[in-house]
Amino acid sequence: DSFTPISAGIADEKAGERTADARAFAAFGDFHDSFAQSAPLPAIRGLAQSLGLPPPDETLDPQVALHRVLAENWTEKRVLALDTQGLDLIC
Repeated sequence: DSFTPISAGIADEKAGERTADARAFAAFGDFHDSFAQSAPLPAIRGLAQSLGLPPPDETLDPQVALHRVLAENWTEKRVLALDTQGLDLIC
């Protein structure tokens, strides 16, 4: 088994402006420090927990589990950003 990086490759869309989140920085730092290619699930589980997300589905391939954690984190941040901007801006 191997673990390879996933690249989103979205070049046309600029990333929205985000403020620094100390909790997220710490969570991703811990993920980096604890990640082991031979056993990635403990680090993925820790990342989800540190970000306050549901635990990853450990029946999935670790790459897919990590992708879902990252997608959930991204989606949660986008929803929170919309909440702070007001729904009237998108209606």
